[in-house]
Amino acid sequence: SKVLVRGADESSKQEDKEGGIDFYGQFWEDPTQQPGLDTSGSWKKTEHFALPELARCERRRCDIAALLSMHPGAAAWQKCGLVPGLRRAFLNLLDREKLELGPRESALFLFLHAYLDVAFPEHTHQNLRAVRAVCMLHVVDHILKARNEVTVNNKAIKDAGEAGRWDSAANIADKGFTRGRVLLICPFRSTCYQMVHMFIALFGAKEVTSKARFEEEFGDAEDPVGGNGKPAAWRDIFVGNN
Repeated sequence: SKVLVRGADESSKQEDKEGGIDFYGQFWEDPTQQPGLDTSGSWKKTEHFALPELARCERRRCDIAALLSMHPGAAAWQKCGLVPGLRRAFLNLLDREKLELGPRESALFLFLHAYLDVAFPEHTHQNLRAVRAVCMLHVVDHILKARNEVTVNNKAIKDAGEAGRWDSAANIADKGFTRGRVLLICPFRSTCYQMVHMFIALFGAKEVTSKARFEEEFGDAEDPVGGNGKPAAWRDIFVGNN
């Protein structure tokens, strides 16, 4: 079932005065440049480091000095540059869902925000909703920035064409072969259901095409195998439509 979201809340158009560090401009570089990449070659080595509540971290073939200089903690995600209005929408989501971000989840978002490949074994049944929330924050931030970039580039292409300067617009690369921007692979329908609703909340959608069908196919259903007597981890993972 495909869900198409259109329109954003007016609050998302207001200026985000907090700003922050942003790596979206490096996304289209080929190969993608790592944040703070040096030329000494030391970044190619595997090194271990520690973060709050993450005592055993490892980096491979990337330089993360710029990220570590931000002193990742529970508030690290707020140091990242997000599209206007998204920071407030995320805080509202956390409040409504009664979610708390600790240093682990915030550090996860920081590295996702830098477009690094991340393995996060600290994903447990206790923080799974918080982990999904920061993942969707990154997804929505990327999609909205990409949409804004296309809008700006389309105007630049139009202006260049009207002025007869086609060469200046020939190298603009802001799209792939499809309209899809992000692929999320979820283990269960209930996981997909929760993440789509987080996406809609963060996007501030006014219209959602095929939502009724989505609710019918992915919405809550009675547990056919029963959860009575099962441990908390089992219930948290397998609850809902699976």
